[in-house]
Parts: sequence; C-alpha cells; structure tokens
Amino acid sequence: MGQEKRSFYRWAAMLMEPWDGPALLAFSDGRYVGAILDRNGLRPARYYLTSDDHLYLSSEVGVNDIPVENIIKKKDSCHK
Repeated sequence: MGQEKRSFYRWAAMLMEPWDGPALLAFSDGRYVGAILDRNGLRPARYYLTSDDHLYLSSEVGVNDIPVENIIKKKDSCHK
C-alpha cells in the first residue's frame, strides 16, 4: 500500500470507532452477489437462500420472517 493511501486510512480511522458502521455490506450486480464483514470481523453474518430465488443476509437471525418451508439453504456464520 502506498504511503498516501496509508495516511488516508490512518486519518479516516480517527473519525470512526471500531464498532461504528454496518456489521456487513452486501452487494450485487444482478448476476453475482457478494458480502464483506465489518473491519473487525467480530459480528456474525448469516444468510438464507429461499425457494423464490432470494438471498437474505444479515448479522442477526429473525430480521425477516421467512417461512421455514421456503428456506433451501442457510448458514449461521460467515466466520467458518
């Protein structure tokens, strides 16, 4: 990493506490989906893939009420 970029990150880190911000960030271009954990990686991330082709990703279980019969696949933590 270049010195200019390193200096920017050092400065930006002073403006945000380590626990501020989202637990994770999810993104998609309509074909692919991806996610990244918070910078500390301390909070879990869970996902459900449903039969209607939706992916629900969150740091907490129960954010959405999804009927159990619609869940095709789930993972309790992205830390594994």
